[in-house]
Amino acid sequence: MNPTKIAMIRDQLRAHNRKFGWAFVPILEGQWPSLSTMSGDACTHSAVLRNRDFLVQVYTYFDGTLRLTINRTDIDQHGAWKDGITWDELQTIKNAVGYEDCDAIEVFPRKADLVNASNMRHLWILPTNLPFIWRR
Repeated sequence: MNPTKIAMIRDQLRAHNRKFGWAFVPILEGQWPSLSTMSGDACTHSAVLRNRDFLVQVYTYFDGTLRLTINRTDIDQHGAWKDGITWDELQTIKNAVGYEDCDAIEVFPRKADLVNASNMRHLWILPTNLPFIWRR
């Protein structure tokens, strides 16, 4: 994509982002991004929420596991989603979209299963609390 087109898209995204505040709001199903699952994923696209900085897509799996797919709502100079979502931001996002009472994990897969096609982070929320988490 040429730099002029990227700059135009970035300007449009930033103008759209200003319509949102810090609180996450649900996006109507007709306005959801295209389903982005890996082949073989047995899940349904169940919710999309966003605020001025982040887009969160929620996928529900057959066993009750949820996947929160999180990306920034701005692009870099190459046209990719901006990178650099911190641990603190992930924790805040998880809590803000309704899962503050749930444990979540981020998976670092074996090399053979690595897919790193865009600047998105994935939090997995299992149906039960994890037994190996430090508790207060």
